Amino acid sequence: MSLLFHISLYIYLLRNRKDILSSNKNILFHRLRLANQLTIYRISSTPTLCYLCIIVVNQQQFVALLILFTLASVLTDFLDGIISRTFHQTSLLGSRLDSMADYLFLISLTSTYWYLKLLPTYFITLIAIRYFFQALVSVFLRIKKKIYATGATKLGKTTMFCLMIFLWSRLLQFLPRTYESFSAVIGWSELLIAALIISSFIERIFLLFHDLRAHSSPAKMDLR
Repeated sequence: MSLLFHISLYIYLLRNRKDILSSNKNILFHRLRLANQLTIYRISSTPTLCYLCIIVVNQQQFVALLILFTLASVLTDFLDGIISRTFHQTSLLGSRLDSMADYLFLISLTSTYWYLKLLPTYFITLIAIRYFFQALVSVFLRIKKKIYATGATKLGKTTMFCLMIFLWSRLLQFLPRTYESFSAVIGWSELLIAALIISSFIERIFLLFHDLRAHSSPAKMDLR
């Protein structure tokens, strides 16, 4: 399965190699830049991170490895954006890869938590409804109406950022003593993020009606 995943990733990169184009100077990079490499690492390591979550439940000797992969995932998530902006390595492919990494992490880790029963059903349901609705709206507007949905909003970005941090923090459950110290904070964080998800879902519904009214002047933007 891992081999098939990485072959698919390689084929995607090969087919989209012409999009390694600087978004600032329209210069075609002849190879993947450091920011892209970090993002690809994040994509590549996500299945391994989820697998480690599953085996750590019964084999505690892999906890250190899980922590190492988690820290690497967190660091690469922050560093790829900083490096791309600082060294002018932003590109169309880089933007796509970053979104792919975020949503792959979100879907994979949420599914893993659901399998291990580490998150309440209501919370997982909220995540599924919120982002399935977003994907459905995007496809509907693009195919049926030939327009692009309104892009990322501040609320949408904030919700995604907080949700990613929350999912990372839930990995502390594999360190019982540490988790006990932060359990109250994590519990309140869960309620706060649930409220953010509901708010961003309502906002996305309003934006859907806005896009349908303003479809005469579409603007192509990435969803987040």
